[in-house]
Amino acid sequence: QVYADDAAAAFLDLELLKTGHTLVVPREHVSDALAGPQVLAAIAPAIAATGRLLQDKLKATGMNIVSNVGADAGQSVFHLHVHLVPRYA
Repeated sequence: QVYADDAAAAFLDLELLKTGHTLVVPREHVSDALAGPQVLAAIAPAIAATGRLLQDKLKATGMNIVSNVGADAGQSVFHLHVHLVPRYA
């Protein structure tokens, strides 16, 4: 586990795109990022804290933050998850 709070948990992706590729997932089931108006707001603090942690610990100089919505967009696990992919110079 990379990070955890009352709303979400973060852990390394099993299929790393880059060193440190991490998923942030809400503790409560939500199908995707568009499931409701407060879905992303609820986990935004965890996304920001995890992103800062990855930058600090891994010296990442950039970060991709992505969430796929629906099968046609590449979503294969139908529980909201946000990818944080550190990028390096």
